[in-house]
Amino acid sequence: MDILAIGCEYSGTTTLLERLQEWMLENLGQHTIIHDHFKLPHASGHPPIDPPEIILTSEEKSQVMAMTPKVKEIFTRYALYYHTPSELGKSGEIGSIRSGHHIDDLIYGPHYFGYGGPEEPGDRRVEAQQIEQQLNDYAPGTVLVLVKASPTIIRRRMQDDTHESSVIRDQDVEFLLCRFEEEFHRSSIPNKFVLDTTESTPKLTFQQFLVEMEPYWSEADRLRMLTKGA
Repeated sequence: MDILAIGCEYSGTTTLLERLQEWMLENLGQHTIIHDHFKLPHASGHPPIDPPEIILTSEEKSQVMAMTPKVKEIFTRYALYYHTPSELGKSGEIGSIRSGHHIDDLIYGPHYFGYGGPEEPGDRRVEAQQIEQQLNDYAPGTVLVLVKASPTIIRRRMQDDTHESSVIRDQDVEFLLCRFEEEFHRSSIPNKFVLDTTESTPKLTFQQFLVEMEPYWSEADRLRMLTKGA
């Protein structure tokens, strides 16, 4: 199983994937890493255990953001391809959980970080097409999940629970929601569905996730559910 969850910041992708991580440990018997470090400055740390010394400090995050667009582009491109399969996974292997990945980079890179625009070096449209081809070739079970919410709810969450080093700006909310919707529908990943968290709790959203996932569990996933990962 490979899950790629995307959505505008504050839509609920991280909350969803943290619940999925807990559920997988309970129902599949394995702790699975959440790869949630594809937009700057959140690019550090590589679980399964994140000791404090490998989490970027506020000063280090400032240093990341001070890099030139050229260096940012190189930095994020390496991270993207490191987390993109280039050969078929081993039979029965539990896949990976990614948040944002190339779609975050495609949207945020040109808009906020100054790299990856059309016909620029590292054009993120070109990179996204290449990455999706690799996903379709080497992780064909990948499921793309768009997590969205209304502009009003996004803004309310921005006020009530401001993220450290938040990327998005209030005036960009409608634009970003539209862009994630566009890239979801444009994506060549065939397995996909949408979760709207506007009027939903995290618990209800995750229940809906399990309903929508039903057609996409692999035989290995279903076997692990029956045996509780034994």
